[in-house]
Amino acid sequence: MIISAKGRYALCVMIDLAENNNGSYIPMKEVAERQGLPFKYLARIMPILARNHVVDTIPGKSGGYRLNRKPEEYTLGEILRLIDGKFAPVACLAYATEPCEQSSQCRTLPVWKNLQNMVDSYLDSITLKDLMCRE
Repeated sequence: MIISAKGRYALCVMIDLAENNNGSYIPMKEVAERQGLPFKYLARIMPILARNHVVDTIPGKSGGYRLNRKPEEYTLGEILRLIDGKFAPVACLAYATEPCEQSSQCRTLPVWKNLQNMVDSYLDSITLKDLMCRE
């Protein structure tokens, strides 16, 4: 699995929303400027997060986004899976793949499954709160 730019940017946006959370909606242009990220890229990421109820949104000129949960209730794994899909160290474990004909005899499959579980567990153990600035 390679974490895409979209995945990394989604994490940056979510951390920014957590750090600047005062209950109001934050315009994405502000987040893009603070984080030095391309606004057009974020405009493709945020609807995915909103559609999956990870953030709340108000459309329009005076609208924006805000978290709908506490920062400690969001894990990196949750966010990355929404944007990049499931972690799969080998193609046969990826979503939407045909079951491998060799899986019943595959001696390495348990290794890849364990690796997948370890990465998922690790990413699910880190929350947005863990990554927020400590002042």
